Amino acid sequence: MSRDVAEKQRAWPLSLKVTYEGLQRYRNVDTGIDETLIDRRKQKTVQKEESSVYVEQLVPQTVYIFNITASFLDGSTGPVTTLHVETSSEGLPTDVSSTTLL
Repeated sequence: MSRDVAEKQRAWPLSLKVTYEGLQRYRNVDTGIDETLIDRRKQKTVQKEESSVYVEQLVPQTVYIFNITASFLDGSTGPVTTLHVETSSEGLPTDVSSTTLL
């Protein structure tokens, strides 16, 4: 395979794999001990035709860690991009920090 063809096959991803889980630190009022609630790991796939992904059932006041990986036509994958999101008391994101995906 020529270098030009290989570069074109990596130009745009076929899909993005998005995995995420949430962690919430809180103090148990009965015991006075700090505890961690873990919202189990979930995964979604975003196809190249889609420009966004809808994430449901986030736990309020929880920090979610999203790991995003691109899959290319030549079978390779790109580096993992990590996104941290903290939900508010209503379960909506209040702070988002990330790097550019593409």
